[in-house]
Amino acid sequence: MAIAFMDVARNEFNLAIPDDISVVGFDDISMSSWPNYMLTTYHQHIEALVENTISILLQALKNPGMPIAHQYIQGKFVERSTVKEIS
Repeated sequence: MAIAFMDVARNEFNLAIPDDISVVGFDDISMSSWPNYMLTTYHQHIEALVENTISILLQALKNPGMPIAHQYIQGKFVERSTVKEIS
């Protein structure tokens, strides 16, 4: 969505990113690092998310009625060139 937004902002509205508008994406897809985009984004550890989800589901199947565990998996902010530095 953020990449499509950037294309529309640049091509349809003649906006300069990040001078006119900052853009931040989510998930850090591979296109985020392409030279035409260099999208600032939030990176999630997909493998860890999938592994933990499967583990929680298997535990829930083995122990019906037990509370479902909540886990926090830290991601990281990946700053590229779509956010203007605040002075």
